[in-house]
Amino acid sequence: ADLDDMMITSQLLKMGPAQSQTLFPYWQSLIGEAVLGEAIPLFQDGQYLGALIQYLTLPGLSRDLPMQQKDDGRTAFITVADHIIAHPGLSNWQKVNMRTEKSGFIPKSIEEATSVLPRMDQIGDPILSQRARWEPVELGDSLSYALDQRIDASQVVINGEYQIIVTRNDSDGSTNPITFGIHFAPSVFEAEGQRINR
Repeated sequence: ADLDDMMITSQLLKMGPAQSQTLFPYWQSLIGEAVLGEAIPLFQDGQYLGALIQYLTLPGLSRDLPMQQKDDGRTAFITVADHIIAHPGLSNWQKVNMRTEKSGFIPKSIEEATSVLPRMDQIGDPILSQRARWEPVELGDSLSYALDQRIDASQVVINGEYQIIVTRNDSDGSTNPITFGIHFAPSVFEAEGQRINR
């Protein structure tokens, strides 16, 4: 087992049997990638045996984002505060920036856990790097009432090209909200309209 996994398991044992626990993103040295973990308590005949840790690599999460086609003009992303946990560019960023040596680093908070991940201005995405310039898009009353109130639409012009950003904040009272988002050029609407009219 990876050193981090053994340390996490020993911490879980100290806390005693519990429900499954999601583990903050951390470096898994045997896999050689940053992972999200899920620790699941194991029991046999009512006796607690230990914990099974399942992984989802962050680049794997990025690859599994629901995209229709590659390079179709849409880019999906997931952030925790201003750090990226899923984006098509995360795998390349990780290969260049993440260390592969073993480390005893086990985050004690989501802030510590996400500190090893790129911020929105470090992933190489010009739309995300210009977050401070996003301006709200007024959808009008008829669309505003139909939409989930947690959905925000924004716009930004990058290199003379207009971009639309749609995000949904899923805070659930957390101090570090998870945001799901997608950005695209208006031409995506035009292409979809042409596809539907064929």
